[in-house]
Amino acid sequence: MSNIFQYEDIVVKVTDMSDERWKIKIERFLDEKTNLLNDIDYWDGNGWTDITLEDNTIFIYGDNGILEFKQVKPIII
Repeated sequence: MSNIFQYEDIVVKVTDMSDERWKIKIERFLDEKTNLLNDIDYWDGNGWTDITLEDNTIFIYGDNGILEFKQVKPIII
């Protein structure tokens, strides 16, 4: 299973998905590198209901929409 996810031109590589810390890493990356979370009025839900991994897609929920980071295969040249 690939651990690389893409939303438009933003690619996120999750180095360890063995526990819930991958969600914190994605949140921190998006906070530092983009304004995506602000664009959807991101909120901290109860527990981690705001960031989920379903069917090889990371969903990040906010008041104004949902970001879908689709799993992609790395291109090796």
